[in-house]
Amino acid sequence: MTPQPPHPACGPFDCLGTSARLVDRTISAIYDDALRPLGIRVTQMGVLVVLARLGGGTATEIAQMLRMDKSTVSRSLDRLIDSGWVTADEGADARTQPLTLTRSGRAMIDRSAPAWAEAQEHVRTLVGDAFADKLVRTAEKLMNQPQ
Repeated sequence: MTPQPPHPACGPFDCLGTSARLVDRTISAIYDDALRPLGIRVTQMGVLVVLARLGGGTATEIAQMLRMDKSTVSRSLDRLIDSGWVTADEGADARTQPLTLTRSGRAMIDRSAPAWAEAQEHVRTLVGDAFADKLVRTAEKLMNQPQ
């Protein structure tokens, strides 16, 4: 089979989608490596932090806030509940089930702060302060837009 040239409008790294996914995977791996000794992944930590900021919430609210697929949030929540970092109201419908950060979950956030700071500094060194600051501003802008 003869290799086909890439689409002229979207070469491997001219495409914003491909480039964004490469940046996402690279940055996520840095955070996952830093958090691994604590037994948590960056996606799970994001869910814990959202629950802490909201004072509780539902899987739907978390998915909307983090712009994550509901099935990804559900997998993260299953792990967080099994670890004792989140509790769920067993009697409620799964879509509207109230979720609460436990003391152990709050302790995990506190315990992970040094590893998170290490990853944060690693990423800033890798991409530069200007890009890192722009990334944060862009994420804030996107979070404030309706889905």
